[in-house]
Amino acid sequence: MIRALVGVFAGLAVAMVMVYVLQGIGQQIYPLPAGLDPADREAFAAAVDAMPVMALVLILVAYSLGTFTGAWVAARVGDRPFYAFLVGGIMTMAGMGNLLAVPHPLWFTITGALVFLPSAWLASRLADFG
Repeated sequence: MIRALVGVFAGLAVAMVMVYVLQGIGQQIYPLPAGLDPADREAFAAAVDAMPVMALVLILVAYSLGTFTGAWVAARVGDRPFYAFLVGGIMTMAGMGNLLAVPHPLWFTITGALVFLPSAWLASRLADFG
């Protein structure tokens, strides 16, 4: 039981750090407008709407790679593929919260909602339980 908890918490930590780092790299390539207040929902939504498609694709890549890595860690440490899906489910809920908080283009909202669980599934398949 302890191993499972450690695996899930470690997986979530790794997933969140990976998403944060990869999104930071994406923001270096496609920076947000100077002086943008993230608390100003309308201004932030306008900035997201003006982002190039590739900037949004990089966010999806960050979500996918972060979830994959965290889910893999959870499955390996917890020694069961199920723990990868726990991480994927929690990351899905976090992603949905973000998608609901700030309006995004429809294609991004749909893809963003669907990217987490397949990443967790792949991680669960690649985690070696030999």
